[in-house]
Amino acid sequence: MPSKKISVFILLSFLLAVESHFKFLIKTILAGNPYGPDFVYYLNSASLYLKGAPYSSILNFHSLGYYILFIPFTVFSSRDASIAWLVMGYALLFVSIWLILKIYRDKPSAQDWLILMFLVFSFKPINDQVYWNQSNFLLLFLLSASLFLLKNRKMVWAGILLGLCISVREYFAVLILLFLWRREWRYLLGVMLGLIFLKAAGIIVFHWTNEVLYWQGITTFISSTSIMFSNFSLSAAIHRLGNDSNGESLVCFVISLLVRVFFIVWALYLTKKRHAVLKDSIVLEFCLFLILAFLITPWVTESHFVALFPAILIAWMHLEKKENILNYCFFVLAYVLLGLGNTLGFPAFALGPVSIFNTGIIWGLIILFILTGRMLGPDSAAESKTNK
Repeated sequence: MPSKKISVFILLSFLLAVESHFKFLIKTILAGNPYGPDFVYYLNSASLYLKGAPYSSILNFHSLGYYILFIPFTVFSSRDASIAWLVMGYALLFVSIWLILKIYRDKPSAQDWLILMFLVFSFKPINDQVYWNQSNFLLLFLLSASLFLLKNRKMVWAGILLGLCISVREYFAVLILLFLWRREWRYLLGVMLGLIFLKAAGIIVFHWTNEVLYWQGITTFISSTSIMFSNFSLSAAIHRLGNDSNGESLVCFVISLLVRVFFIVWALYLTKKRHAVLKDSIVLEFCLFLILAFLITPWVTESHFVALFPAILIAWMHLEKKENILNYCFFVLAYVLLGLGNTLGFPAFALGPVSIFNTGIIWGLIILFILTGRMLGPDSAAESKTNK
């Protein structure tokens, strides 16, 4: 049991984090943004596509299946629909925390809840999620539920949830590599069912020509905005580092491609080597490939990192199982870099070698990737055997 002083410190830290987050929420509403700019786009787009309008990627660039989710909200006003979506998002956030806790704790304690919620509400990307009112709470829930079901060997259902997640945001498809690598065919069957269901629903409701327009739009968008300052991807960071203001440098493209291939090979090596000696490694391997998805995507904004919570929170709970000062240092550094967002958001640091100061999130991702790989190492395997 922790001492009373430690318990009080944890409680105060939690209260400060929650107070800071909800103060931001109230200020956002009072500033005249109760709806969430992105949510309004999603809602209006779903309504227009239902009426037969052609797909347009001018304001947004999501798959047709994504807009299926907003059809029930089109019967409400923008204000009421936005509030309902936000309330649902917070509910899914708390359910996600509970699911992640249950992976390692049969009976989560109050301290477990307080620590994890402190990590959640101190995380700057969650404020961006609330401001824009995007779908990241939903994606967080799908990933957390898939991981929970995976831990309990409910492979088909776990795969279905990941398939739905991929239908909404395609870069999570890199997790398929993990299950191909492990030959988890039942999980892959579930992924295909989830993918087909939401894709087919989108095509049936909004027509297949809009699906074609979506892929044309997303291809154009990614190729023309690779170095936008709001793009926090590794690829964009490399282009900015190479002073490539238009994202057209072949050298930067090749370097970016090679770096991403390197991380894919590294992740496959870690999982192939470790799951043979660490029987219950699938949770950490899932988290490793979740981090990989954020490393290799050519486009990611700050609010998207809310969906990284399973990897962050699992890393913390795994650290608690075995005291390791170096791993704790890795975690703190990764969390701070990810939580702070763009480290120095000044125009003078936008391009060239000095843009490295704007890559805090990327360094945080890489450190979290390394930490998760370390936790898949021989020490974890030895600990797992000892605990049996």
